[in-house]
Amino acid sequence: MNCTRGREERSSARLLSPGQSRTPGQLAIAWVLARQPGFVPVVGAKTVAQLEDSLGALSRTLSKADLAALDSIVTISGERYGAEQMKHLDSERSAHP
Repeated sequence: MNCTRGREERSSARLLSPGQSRTPGQLAIAWVLARQPGFVPVVGAKTVAQLEDSLGALSRTLSKADLAALDSIVTISGERYGAEQMKHLDSERSAHP
C-alpha cells in the first residue's frame, strides 16, 4: 500500500502550510476541492475544534502556485485497500449481484 509515500507527502505539505496560515488538514481539503470541485471531502472530526479546522479550508482557496507546489509532491497511485478488502466494498464492484 502507500503508507510510506503518504507520510512523505504529509511531511512535504507541512512545509507549505505554515507560510499559508493553514493547517495541513485545511491544505489537503483545499487541494481536493481545487482538483475535483464536485467531490465532497468527508472528514473525521472528534471535536468541534477539529470540525471548525476542517471547515476553515472552505475560506482559504489555493492559488495556481499553491496547486503547482502541491502537485509536485503529491502522487495518487495504487489501491486504497488490499485486494481482499476490495472484494467487500460495494462501491468498488463493477457489477452488483
